[in-house]
Amino acid sequence: MSAEEEKDEKQKTNIHPFDKLMFGQHERTSKKKLENQEDETDLENVDFMELMKQIDILTSSFGHFKPLLNKVTPLLEKWIKK
Repeated sequence: MSAEEEKDEKQKTNIHPFDKLMFGQHERTSKKKLENQEDETDLENVDFMELMKQIDILTSSFGHFKPLLNKVTPLLEKWIKK
């Protein structure tokens, strides 16, 4: 084992039992750092203007369904009461 691996092992075994109980064991490796870097690069590749257009289309579509729901709701309530 290298010195770094021994240090990691000490950190894993040096966790207080209460912390283990409440929060579980966390891996303290560089994997999390790599995942964070990957997430950041994914955000750089997103076209936010296109995303906002898609969200606008969805919200306007839901707006068209609102009158339909207002008409159908009384029918559903009568059906449920029977």
